[in-house]
Amino acid sequence: MTHLRKKLFTDNEWQSMVNAMGLSKRQGEIAYEILSGKTDKEIAATLSIGVPTIRTHMSRLFEKLGVDDRNELMYSIFSRFFDGCRETGCTKVCRGSKRGSSTAGSS
Repeated sequence: MTHLRKKLFTDNEWQSMVNAMGLSKRQGEIAYEILSGKTDKEIAATLSIGVPTIRTHMSRLFEKLGVDDRNELMYSIFSRFFDGCRETGCTKVCRGSKRGSSTAGSS
């Protein structure tokens, strides 16, 4: 599997997301690696910890965010990010919507 080469979030954006979701540093690292498309084995190698430890962290991460799997985790994180973007009027991420001055979904 080819992993994303470009960063998904700036360091500040990601740290804000980790803080907003109440994740530990390690949970944040694992979540980011999941978003990058890495397998459990690849995440373990990247973070220099065992696969069983990765799975324990993932289980706690899923429980904390109320998700059941990687897909739901990714959806949850991106939804939170885009919701925050819309709330703050960020044009960097939401620039794809050029319908007047409002963002998609606004009334």
